[in-house]
Amino acid sequence: VLPEPNLALHLRREMLKLESSLHGDKSWGNAETYVTIGDLWLLLDSDESTSNARAAFQSALEIYELNKDRTSELQIIALKTRLARLAVEETKDQEYDNGEAEAEEPNEEPKSENQSGEKCDSVDNRLPAEVLGAMEAMDAAMSNASHGALELLLLKATMLSINGDAVRKLGTMDRALNCHSEALKIRKDVLGEFDSSFASSLCDLGLDKDKKNETSDAINYYSLSLEAYRRGLGEMHSSTARVYKLLGTAYKPEKSLDKAISYLQKSVEIMRAVDEKDVGDISATLMEIDKTYNQQGELQLAEGEVVSIEEDVWDFFDLSVRTPLGWQNFVMVKSALQKASVWCPISSYRSRMPMPSHQRLM
Repeated sequence: VLPEPNLALHLRREMLKLESSLHGDKSWGNAETYVTIGDLWLLLDSDESTSNARAAFQSALEIYELNKDRTSELQIIALKTRLARLAVEETKDQEYDNGEAEAEEPNEEPKSENQSGEKCDSVDNRLPAEVLGAMEAMDAAMSNASHGALELLLLKATMLSINGDAVRKLGTMDRALNCHSEALKIRKDVLGEFDSSFASSLCDLGLDKDKKNETSDAINYYSLSLEAYRRGLGEMHSSTARVYKLLGTAYKPEKSLDKAISYLQKSVEIMRAVDEKDVGDISATLMEIDKTYNQQGELQLAEGEVVSIEEDVWDFFDLSVRTPLGWQNFVMVKSALQKASVWCPISSYRSRMPMPSHQRLM
């Protein structure tokens, strides 16, 4: 028996075969099945998930565009927006350079060609094609907002957020801030301050400021985002945990290490309560705590925390090795613990706790 969502994915593929045999590969009925298959690939979270999801969404988009008489413009834009999001997630993050990255003014019209007909290196020319395609479709729809104006406005906010994420990765921070600020305004006006997307936009602005090394402003936005998430989703939610972690890492450059450790520990506490399967994030945050104690240089306090960290590692170790990247996650945490032995030898705290059968791996 296939586990979910593998079983669901298998059944949807069988539906595709049946629909294609009856009405052809490009029948409109296959479009929604392809969208569902894309969603299921993302739930699987394997190495090939993103590429397979993109392929499924692209197949659905081709069918939508071949059957425009049966497909709303909103459906097409929404799918293009999802493809743009996946493309941005795969875009390589570039360092922010205050002198070079901001060379192109955010409001300046990009030049696509020079006098020789060669492409110029503008920000738009470096954006993923899926982002440009979604932006063009959005602009065309906004010029004729006689249908679903409110839904279209929210899709615009989503596209602005995606565009902001893309240009942040390209190091063009003023443009990123403009996109995320406009998305925030739309979401606040339409959905209010209790919606999670409003909190997400505040977090986006914090990430922009963080990348510009404007730490104080970043902390302010993260704090506002945390308040909004707690209002809308509650304390025990993965999004709330993420912002606690961002706050923790942001306080480190400010030398507020007690606050940093407190927020990072809160993040781990929530993650372990709401999604213990997310071993990668838990591992990374535990290592961030380890580094912060090391930075603080308080050896006795650090010694006690390393014991706590190892106990946490063993707690979720069995679960970790069953995930696709489980062994890699465990090796990373083990490495951090061994580095910590500079001021707290492993043998000194092994003797304090009964070691499980996994100790041979150490």
